[in-house]
Amino acid sequence: MARLPDLQRPTPYHEGFTIALFVIAGLAAMMAYSHQMIIGLTAGDEGADAIRIVLRFLQAIEVIYAAAGIAVGCLRAYRAPLARPLTAALSILLIVWVPFGTALFVWWLLRVRAHDRSVA
Repeated sequence: MARLPDLQRPTPYHEGFTIALFVIAGLAAMMAYSHQMIIGLTAGDEGADAIRIVLRFLQAIEVIYAAAGIAVGCLRAYRAPLARPLTAALSILLIVWVPFGTALFVWWLLRVRAHDRSVA
């Protein structure tokens, strides 16, 4: 197995952010699953059609967040060059997921982005 190139040692903010991406991805996956259970519970109720539509929409967004969080977390863990722009894109997309994504965005904006720029 080829050795990864030596890079500047990541700060705790950098490593912690990568771990937080995995945690957020797991949380999004669990929320998507819980929405699926709620959809199953309302299967016989015709008055809950609007609720099921909203839950399906939220479920799709949460699955996208989960997949993106895992992908970006893996890229950051292996310090791939593509990780920086994808981290920025995901962090910006996470702004709307209050409070978890918003907190992660603020962390990225104040701490991680400056470190990523100094390493580049």
